[in-house]
Amino acid sequence: MARNTTTATNTELTKTGADPQRLALLAKAELTSGDLNLWAGVGDIVWNGDTYTGAGDLLAVSEIEETEEIRAAGVTVTLSGLTTEILSVALSEDYQGRPLTIYLAFFDAAGAIIADPVTVFSGRLDVMRLDASAETFNITASAENELISLERPIQRRYTPEDQKEIYSGDTFFDFNAVLQDQEIKLGRN
Repeated sequence: MARNTTTATNTELTKTGADPQRLALLAKAELTSGDLNLWAGVGDIVWNGDTYTGAGDLLAVSEIEETEEIRAAGVTVTLSGLTTEILSVALSEDYQGRPLTIYLAFFDAAGAIIADPVTVFSGRLDVMRLDASAETFNITASAENELISLERPIQRRYTPEDQKEIYSGDTFFDFNAVLQDQEIKLGRN
């Protein structure tokens, strides 16, 4: 998939030599109670006006798959080492269908983000699974790509009632029932 990347990001992607690439994933879940911004590092970083809290090794993201085909590929995000207080918040959160975006960010030698991180996944949260151990809990949330909507059947009908659910005063389909039994002759007699 073609990506719009900044010159600084392109330079970082193509650099060679002794200076290593410093990169990390940023995850933004837009929940009803507020955004949950985490990154796979230590400490807080600010990007695009949002503060991302470092989760270090406690944050894991599955392989993000891209293909040339038009199909949906999901991702799972796992947050481990949670306490019962955080777990109770997670259980009460209305998460399903909420946006999740994962970015790939590059850092300079001082630890500052270089230009704009690249969006590597954009989708909606789907299912959350809880795993409990003796003292901590793990949450694994799966998210589906926006293309998953192409696989769902359309639940709309071409009826006046269905049209009025969307547009209350619309009369476009009011004569559909009459037209279905009409015999229409095309051409000349």
